[in-house]
Amino acid sequence: MPLISWLEIAGGIALLFAAGEAFVRGAVGLARRAGVSSLLIGLTVVALGTSSPEFFVSLEAVLGGKAQIAIATVTGSNLIDLTLVLGIASMFAPLVFSRGRFAFESAAVVGSATILAMLALVGGIGRVVGIAMVLLIAAYVAASYLRDRRGRGAREDWPAEECEEFAPFPPVWPAIGLAAAGLGGLVLGAHFVVTGAEHVAVGLGASQTVVGLTIVAAGSSLPELATSLAAAVRGHTDVAIGNVLGSCIFNVLWILGLCAIVRPFAIESPLAKEAIFVMLGTSIVVSILLLVRVRVGRFAGAVLSLAYATYVVVFVRAS
Repeated sequence: MPLISWLEIAGGIALLFAAGEAFVRGAVGLARRAGVSSLLIGLTVVALGTSSPEFFVSLEAVLGGKAQIAIATVTGSNLIDLTLVLGIASMFAPLVFSRGRFAFESAAVVGSATILAMLALVGGIGRVVGIAMVLLIAAYVAASYLRDRRGRGAREDWPAEECEEFAPFPPVWPAIGLAAAGLGGLVLGAHFVVTGAEHVAVGLGASQTVVGLTIVAAGSSLPELATSLAAAVRGHTDVAIGNVLGSCIFNVLWILGLCAIVRPFAIESPLAKEAIFVMLGTSIVVSILLLVRVRVGRFAGAVLSLAYATYVVVFVRAS
């Protein structure tokens, strides 16, 4: 297997990371100017931005007739977000929050995972279902916005560090320029990752699903890890957890829904179906953890990280 294939993936992931960061900064700058709260930004703008690598990788894969890479990337990324990202963030800085703070978002995570599990049993995602999924994510964003506006002032809960990083009224055009440059880099990076992943799969004799669940999912999850880790270290629990939960919801409903609208696809890989149900179980466990506790400490974070490592070892051996 040529070294160029691994370099394609590495270069694509690096570009996705840098472009995702630029897109998030530009989008958050615009949202900050519009007076949106930190929780809502974490659940929507940052979550959408950090999910952009998965989106462009999945869209590139579906358009190229490699739908199993798209499904595996989304499923694997959600597994990493709920275990490794949340686990590492809480090990660096325990996440403290009020009881029931993330009840609505946790229910949405479990609901979206349940929808994907049902679609896996049916065998695929058609265009009509894709439209319904996109409408669901639109309803989720609208509901989150209304809940946020009713709950508290949009500017009052912004942490001091965030106010320093994004000025009270950031310039519009630089923010738009960052977001646009980020989108361009995401498109190019996604192309490199999908092309490289296909070559690696052929070279290793592995399936597209295996490569998507491991290499591609891990690489495309780097923005979520960087964002949540930085937020946790700075004491911004809302952004850290909101980014993870929001990304999981966007990954399923927005990414796979939009991909199905562009080109309907089947969920045919047994490994992908198995991973989807593992993701559903993980979503339920993490949601219960967030509902019954007011703190995700280092021990819980270590358990979550170990759970993902165990899953990868078992999965690779089984495949």
